[in-house]
Amino acid sequence: MDANHLGQNIKKWLRIRGMKPIELSHRAEIDRSQLSRILHGKSLPSIESLARIANTLGVSAGDLLDDRQTKPVDDAIAELQKKTGLKVALRSIQKLNDEDQKKVLSIINQVVSMLDPTETSTN
Repeated sequence: MDANHLGQNIKKWLRIRGMKPIELSHRAEIDRSQLSRILHGKSLPSIESLARIANTLGVSAGDLLDDRQTKPVDDAIAELQKKTGLKVALRSIQKLNDEDQKKVLSIINQVVSMLDPTETSTN
């Protein structure tokens, strides 16, 4: 695992969760300077620290270590979270299991297609 890529993934999940690094540091019980080195790709965390970071962000360690390029989806999620009222809803949806998330997405797609018939479904 590339330290820089891990740092980028953690930053991505911080954005998605609407969390600041200082909050992650406190909640995951990781020294701020150590977290800064991790976020900037200058250091890799211990397995224990990686697990605490993942747990605090509500993802698996595998999600943080994943080296697939998902920037367009991540950017779309981050943009949605900026919109008033959607941030809280997205956080709630992210806490659901995969099957329930798919159900919610299906309902959202149905509502959007009723409001804007020109909009096409993405699933």
